[in-house]
Amino acid sequence: MADPQTSSQDPPVPQAVALTSMRVGDCGTLAGVHLLDEDAQLLSALGLAPSTELKLCKIGNPWILQARGTRIGLSEEVAQRLMVVPNP
Repeated sequence: MADPQTSSQDPPVPQAVALTSMRVGDCGTLAGVHLLDEDAQLLSALGLAPSTELKLCKIGNPWILQARGTRIGLSEEVAQRLMVVPNP
């Protein structure tokens, strides 16, 4: 008997990935930030809060992404801690 909570017609749940696993030009939605609270608050003040749409513009040091019309440069250490749900 089929499990009533799952269906073969349910859409797949998008998985968040580290920003560093994306390619230049990829877009997605910021799903989470694995940083200390004060660092997460600083990113939020720059426009990088959960649910923000972003685009990866450059890989390397710095990692450059565009969010809310602004380009922001991040160290690789910070970029590794940003979790993004890539757009299909």
